[in-house]
Amino acid sequence: MPGSFLRSGEVETYYEVYGEGKPLVMLHGDSYNIENFTNQVPYLSDGFRLILPERRGHGRTPDVPGPWTYGVFAKDTVAFLDALGLNGVHLLGHSGGANIALLVAIWRPDLVDRLIPVSGDAPSYALTEEQKNRVRSRTVEDFRKQAPFIVESNERITPDGVKRFPAMYEKSKGLWTTDWKVTPEQLGSIRSPTMVMLADRDFGPIEEAAAVSRMIPNAQLCVVPRATHGLMRMRSEVVNPIIMDFLTATLG
Repeated sequence: MPGSFLRSGEVETYYEVYGEGKPLVMLHGDSYNIENFTNQVPYLSDGFRLILPERRGHGRTPDVPGPWTYGVFAKDTVAFLDALGLNGVHLLGHSGGANIALLVAIWRPDLVDRLIPVSGDAPSYALTEEQKNRVRSRTVEDFRKQAPFIVESNERITPDGVKRFPAMYEKSKGLWTTDWKVTPEQLGSIRSPTMVMLADRDFGPIEEAAAVSRMIPNAQLCVVPRATHGLMRMRSEVVNPIIMDFLTATLG
């Protein structure tokens, strides 16, 4: 389905819509775009109206001057949902998109019905200076070796993608080396039924995700076996039915 652009705040957001039914908004990971969810669209659009926005500076959404933070992206997401006149949507985010989804649910509980943060960061994310310097020293070619499908996707769909991706990657490194934190009190304020999902071989330990699920009332933990951080792409045959079951189940 052809995409559309929507002006919300200072961002001209590109998004695509698939299917009919209750809205399910899906937030892609860092340095990626909505192809993050290519393997989810056919399955989940059978029961929901999928709304897939691309963040500022990602995919086809033009960038806006200023650094990237999860707080900035969350504010953009709130503005986008308000511009569409949506509330009470199901909200799913993968990787950095999970961090954004948590902030949206904390700041604007009226916007979120059920919440699925997938493979997000720990509630208090802070690298050591040595780790930050290692991140800062990485090049686009280093990232291409680590995640070639992400670089290929961006260079293919982004306007001037080959030229734009290096600048995008530099801003991503700024995002990754900026500490972010949500407190137990903030997590405890979330009233949306929540499923915290991660892979058994994800970036973060299962214990951290379990702790997050215990801090959020009405939350459950889902650990996907034989999977890595790329579980949305590589283990969709397992992930998709679990997501569908959570979103359609009657919760007591």
